[in-house]
Amino acid sequence: MTGFVATPPAPHSPPGATVAADGWFPAIDVGAMRAGMRLRGETPHARLVEAIRGAIVTVLVQLSDWQIARIAEGCTSLAMVKPGETIDGEHRLSLLFARAVRLYAAAELAAFARDSSATNDEVDRIDEESLVGPDMTARALAAVRDILGTTRIDVELI
Repeated sequence: MTGFVATPPAPHSPPGATVAADGWFPAIDVGAMRAGMRLRGETPHARLVEAIRGAIVTVLVQLSDWQIARIAEGCTSLAMVKPGETIDGEHRLSLLFARAVRLYAAAELAAFARDSSATNDEVDRIDEESLVGPDMTARALAAVRDILGTTRIDVELI
């Protein structure tokens, strides 16, 4: 036995890869998502792109009425809505949109991370990640509600 263990390189996304939204909302940078979110190292590019696409659909559905109202006001892109509101030089609403998409996508990836070939240690880690998915979903919804300008919590008297 040589003690040499070959480890394949972690999957990566092509430089500059993006997933387009609808043209009104900005595209999502796949590399920035991979770097900014805690993704399992073996998440292939195609799986990441599919999760981002699903997340974009989810966010667009949640923001459709809001978007229609902004278009009626003459805004031809998200960047035109409250353009003076920036964080670290970036448009605040665009940051919130990207955050919502990334968190929904990461929640989906965490939910489907279980691998039948996982070792006991990996199963324990995957079990911990499955608890993170609902938290990511809640944070994504909070980002959407921040865009909408509504409260983050719905309370109903019973």
